[in-house]
Amino acid sequence: MARIRWGRPRHYHRRRIWFIPMLWMVLAIAMAVFLARVNLTGVDPSFSTGLTPGVEEPVLSSIASGMMALTGIVFSLTFVFVQFGSTAYSPRLVVFLTSDRVVLHALGIFTGTFLFALFGLLLLQPDRPPLLDWLVAFVSLMWVLASAIFFVLLVGRINHLTISHVLHMIGERGRKVIEELYAPIEGSDTTPGPKGDTPAPLADAELPPITQTLRYSGGPAVIIELRTRRLLELARLADGMIEVKYAVGDMVIDGSEVLHVRGGKRTLPEAALRQGIALGFERTIEQDPKYALRLLVDVGIKALSPAINDPTTAVMALNEISDLLGRIGRRQLEVCYAVGVHGTLRLISPAPTWDDYVSLAVDEIRFYGANSFQVMRRLRALLTDLEPVVPPERKAAVQLAKLRTEESVIRNFAEARDLEEAQLVDRQGIGLSRPHAAVPTTGEPPPPVR
Repeated sequence: MARIRWGRPRHYHRRRIWFIPMLWMVLAIAMAVFLARVNLTGVDPSFSTGLTPGVEEPVLSSIASGMMALTGIVFSLTFVFVQFGSTAYSPRLVVFLTSDRVVLHALGIFTGTFLFALFGLLLLQPDRPPLLDWLVAFVSLMWVLASAIFFVLLVGRINHLTISHVLHMIGERGRKVIEELYAPIEGSDTTPGPKGDTPAPLADAELPPITQTLRYSGGPAVIIELRTRRLLELARLADGMIEVKYAVGDMVIDGSEVLHVRGGKRTLPEAALRQGIALGFERTIEQDPKYALRLLVDVGIKALSPAINDPTTAVMALNEISDLLGRIGRRQLEVCYAVGVHGTLRLISPAPTWDDYVSLAVDEIRFYGANSFQVMRRLRALLTDLEPVVPPERKAAVQLAKLRTEESVIRNFAEARDLEEAQLVDRQGIGLSRPHAAVPTTGEPPPPVR
């Protein structure tokens, strides 16, 4: 068994928020140097641009001094943007806020405008032709115009701090990864286990013997991606199968056995095996729908804390959770098994079951929101709507969640009237608990709707 040093976890470059601003800074300096070096000797000396001689110097000076203040404002807005999101909703949302492309491009353009004006002042020649004055003034104004546009866009990003937008953003990312990762159940009969459900894990006695083991060496890291195609190809080259011991989202520590090669007829390069698993410092949504649910649940239970006491936000989180659970419930979850082109089992990896998803989405919010009419009624509506849309073999998990919700309501609402109100099914929490009565045809006024 080989023990190798993995070094820095992979995918860390996705969090390099300085990359885009650095590109704009390099572009600004390159443009300033180009305009200072451009050859305009062939231009007619009598050519006139209509600009006052020497006007570009005060213009560039004003731009350079003004952009310093504006850049400071942008940095302040960015820090407030990140701090507010992390404290109001969840600290795990910081990565989504800091990676916003408008924020990164705004920082780059503001800094680039300042650098262009500064280098333009330093590189201007005293005997420059009039056309060069015009070019420098025109390009500097284009930089200022771009800065003004992105400043407006940046201010508009304040709207992204609203709870409805944050929850929708998480939900959209979750829906995207569900579509990419899981195939629909309808019309598929290629899964190795019961249709629409996760097959039972194979016991060690049913698997070929271990011929190679890969251990992790380094600081704590999170598995953020299993590169299935690469692992399948490696298993084929070894003429065996690969068993990954950790699921996406799991933490690995020094000495952990990350994967086994079973039944291999040849030894695989350890570097190639490492390339099949991507590590990071924190979980991501890209191959982990559980993390989208985790973020939504975090927002919901934080809103239910005694210091905040905002059950309406928890209900809004349950709206997104309801949609994600419904989509997952209609998808195949058998990503823990992968076969080669000839149908040979080549890859085994841990994967969440339907019960895991239901527990993750419901249990904590049910526990922390047990005393809230809104949360209990919305949770009952979620489970009531979910049960008809999932396959029969998945209804048991939903029914169990409904039973535990009912027990929680009975346990926490002692008064008969309170208990009756908390047992209603209401998609708005406290809104439309019953359908509207039909309008009578006799001309009599309709009965009151409770």
